[in-house]
Amino acid sequence: MARDGASADGQYASLARRVSSLESQRNKSVDQAISQVGRRVDNLARQVENAQGSLRRLKAEFQEHQPGERKRQKTLAAGRRKADNRTAAVDAELQVITDILLSGVPSRQPTFDELLRRTETVPFNPGRLGVPAPAPQWQDFAPPPRAGCRAN
Repeated sequence: MARDGASADGQYASLARRVSSLESQRNKSVDQAISQVGRRVDNLARQVENAQGSLRRLKAEFQEHQPGERKRQKTLAAGRRKADNRTAAVDAELQVITDILLSGVPSRQPTFDELLRRTETVPFNPGRLGVPAPAPQWQDFAPPPRAGCRAN
């Protein structure tokens, strides 16, 4: 019976060593997994810090450019209003010109006989403009004769 007890103690000791070995392996595996996760977390933390820094820089740039953008938008809107006003003025002038041109066009087309009709024209009378002005005379434009020491 002592032999059965010694055998059981030996099996127990063997099992205990095996359990201890498995626990050691499990602890190593858990430590390795935790180490990998820790490195990944550290890497992600650095990425988050970099992203936050970039976000702060972008916010600062946005704040710097925002007043300039507002001014640009106001200038652009003023330019659009000015262009719209000018376009409206041109459209109004174009409408006046169109009305004038259309008022000169007869409401109906002339017939062929009307086109062949001879109209009497009054001869042109230029009035006093028909009489030519006298030709210029040299005496009216000649320089005065020389005077002084070198006069010939």
